[in-house]
Amino acid sequence: MPTSDRTRRPSVPTRAADVIVTARRRAGMTQHQLADRALVPQSMVSAYERGRREPTLPTLARLVGATGFRLELELVPWGVDLARNGCVLREVLSVVDRVPASGRPPSVRFPRLPDVQSV
Repeated sequence: MPTSDRTRRPSVPTRAADVIVTARRRAGMTQHQLADRALVPQSMVSAYERGRREPTLPTLARLVGATGFRLELELVPWGVDLARNGCVLREVLSVVDRVPASGRPPSVRFPRLPDVQSV
């Protein structure tokens, strides 16, 4: 049963404006305090938070960094859900462990799992 990103990560903001507001509020900061720390005018913070302007990725990272958080991005291939695949593998292995062993070699061959490169 496929799960959507919304199901897995309901608290992850999806727009730059939401990221800035969430980081600022979690840090307990005002727009003025964020602007001072990020070295930008308060009006720019307001414009970003209202979605009137879209920050570049470096600017977004700087604003989030000024709140004490770190912005992380990750490239994940479509259709690959490592957490779900890991759960399915654990379930399969637990079933295999319950199958009684016989005196002859197993006739089932398991495919090689592809190497997963972590980022």
